[in-house]
Amino acid sequence: MGTIQEKETMFYCFIEPNKAMPSSKRGAKPGDIEYAADQTARISKNAKSRQDRLKDQAIGIVDFKIQKDGLDENNIILVELDACDNIPQELTGLIAMNVVSKYHKPVMIGRRNNANLIQGSIRSDGNFAGLPSFKKFLEDSGLVTYTAGHDNAAGWGLNGDKLNALISYANKKLKAEDFENCYRVDYILNGEEYNDELLETLASHPEYFGNHIDEPTIVIENIPLMNIMAMGANKDSMKISYNGIDYVKFKDTDFVEKITNNRAKKLTVYGRANLNEWMGKKSVQIFITDYELKEDSSKYDF
Repeated sequence: MGTIQEKETMFYCFIEPNKAMPSSKRGAKPGDIEYAADQTARISKNAKSRQDRLKDQAIGIVDFKIQKDGLDENNIILVELDACDNIPQELTGLIAMNVVSKYHKPVMIGRRNNANLIQGSIRSDGNFAGLPSFKKFLEDSGLVTYTAGHDNAAGWGLNGDKLNALISYANKKLKAEDFENCYRVDYILNGEEYNDELLETLASHPEYFGNHIDEPTIVIENIPLMNIMAMGANKDSMKISYNGIDYVKFKDTDFVEKITNNRAKKLTVYGRANLNEWMGKKSVQIFITDYELKEDSSKYDF
């Protein structure tokens, strides 16, 4: 989402971080300079803020299209964008991933050109039990013009005349059970036990994880919904606190509503540990990727 000049400065940040650049700070005088690394750190933060604002607007537009046309009733959600939507092409993949997270179905978002070719991005969840590769599923259909990329994050092209045939193919070949998430995890813990020491250790060393060394994933079961708090200006995020751990999910109004209306149930979460530090105080958080609400079986003990 940065300008060409900002991208050039970022390039210098990696190859020559101490290169002197004309300052782009607000109020800078002619002749003022910044190092490429310092300028990149500042403008990247601004670019991310611009991206988040545009992304939130775009997600609203896409979600309106899905609801208006009942696109989520199909086994794949295919959203066609119009020029009047004014959604930057660079955001297509981010928006598609958000739709996957909300509707728990594979997603195709694209734009139609003058040759009646719809092109865009696909996203899916590699943990879907019956759909390990959305890209291969599309290729096996024989209907798409091309796919290019990874199993669940790729570009695609489709002749507009075959759109309905592709939707029908997916509705026939896939079923609801295919979208149940199946995770391989490093730990399965009981939320009613004290796990803060282990989780703090895992969260304290993000430098250990990277390419081919995945960050540990965790399932925590039996979390009571005793202490909950809706967060954010729109109250669309939520924090659940228990036994010294904060369980957090951001920008998910469905989650907030379900937790608020099901306080008698217990929560199972799948996610990753994070160490939050505020005013010198550290606290362990679990960023929730997926979740399940279950009846509290202890209510029926005699």
